[in-house]
Amino acid sequence: MSPQAANIQPLALQTLSHQQASINNLACGTHLQLQSQIHGQPWQISLSAFSPTGPLDFELQLSVDGLPARVQVSRDLFREVEIGNTPLPDLLDQLPDDLRLGCLNIALERLLSDLRAAVQRDIRLQRISRCEHIVEGTPCLSLQFQGNGQSSQGILVVNDQLHGQLQGAISTAMPRVADDIAMPLAVEIGHTVIADQRLRQLASGDIVLMDRCWYRDKKSILLRLSAHSGYVGSLEDSRVTLKQLVKTGLESGMSDDFDDFDDLDDDLDLGDDFDDDDDLDFDEPTAAAPEPAAPAMETHQQAPEASAPAPAAAPQQQVDHKDVQGLPVKLAFDVGHHELTVGDMGHLGPGYTFELNRDLTSPVTMKANGKPFAVCELVSINNQLGARIVKLL
Repeated sequence: MSPQAANIQPLALQTLSHQQASINNLACGTHLQLQSQIHGQPWQISLSAFSPTGPLDFELQLSVDGLPARVQVSRDLFREVEIGNTPLPDLLDQLPDDLRLGCLNIALERLLSDLRAAVQRDIRLQRISRCEHIVEGTPCLSLQFQGNGQSSQGILVVNDQLHGQLQGAISTAMPRVADDIAMPLAVEIGHTVIADQRLRQLASGDIVLMDRCWYRDKKSILLRLSAHSGYVGSLEDSRVTLKQLVKTGLESGMSDDFDDFDDLDDDLDLGDDFDDDDDLDFDEPTAAAPEPAAPAMETHQQAPEASAPAPAAAPQQQVDHKDVQGLPVKLAFDVGHHELTVGDMGHLGPGYTFELNRDLTSPVTMKANGKPFAVCELVSINNQLGARIVKLL
């Protein structure tokens, strides 16, 4: 065994109870922050899914509408707080219970007031003590404190009553939106669907006609939002103005726009790859595949005592190349993309304008099921737009 292999350690897994996982899911994806003050200094308090923290020092026992709640924090949280010129952590270590409670109420007065207003609950500090051991598996949430160039951590112990209150409060909270994530949206001029075996036969010089074409009048394009929707936009020079949201006809390659076109094979010698096959049955190759299995079954019925061993039957269960012939592949023809952030997606609508990021006279990208497949140039055949393959990618 090599020295490197000897140093490999198994992944450490953290075991979560169902209740802890449920509470973590409540906190994930929500923006739970409170801007407040601790003894006159600004702090930001965040609530998030539970993660193990370092050692904690003080336990604050609260009353939330009369129900008990426990919060454990580090002494670092009060490092810069002084009461009567004495650091608050020292006072919490030395004073008796009633005086410690009074000092801490002074320091947390503004925070408790802001917390009451935020959750619309009566929250009061009842007692402060040294941290007590929390039984393993007790559901908790993490507390993060940020302020004055400092950071500190804590935990909120979640009992059944607090869990119910949190669920009600978080269900009305706004979800966190990743506003700054870039979203490149493809700009299409058309698309079509062909069988996968035809795709494998394509070569430089071949022409692929578009079943659905937005650009045949050289005035329209499609800004693709998803597999099911997009915006049709008008094109003037390189400026695109969105006109209408389209949610139908974008998944299939065929449209009614070209139902009245004559058979192009009579006019053009495009080869067998482009024979019209409107009735292409994608299931036909699959239906023929099981036929060789019949003799094997008949042999099994005639001689049941000589059943075939498992390894001999395995090849008949494997997928043969002929079994997957005829799968539909969507070819989309892109002339560029428009990039905007998730936060800006809400601005899209009729009248929205943007500049196309490339010249329409430059080569078109043919994408097969979303993956760049070839570089093409546009051609027009009997008033139907197509793309001649210049280079396979």
